[in-house]
Amino acid sequence: MFGRVPRHSGYVSEFTQFIDAFLREHPDVVESQHRGWNIFWDHDVSFDELKRMEADNVPFVKTMPQ
Repeated sequence: MFGRVPRHSGYVSEFTQFIDAFLREHPDVVESQHRGWNIFWDHDVSFDELKRMEADNVPFVKTMPQ
């Protein structure tokens, strides 16, 4: 998983070894990550909806005690 960076020296940290082994043994974690990514990031953007949201926005004014 994390082995996307070229390993010039052949060194693999203990942490990377642990994560790689963990993800091999628990493929459901990777599937869950993909589902979460799809929920929050992989969706169509409606620019008209964004414009409506921007127009409906009420500015926040913080008042300071006198």
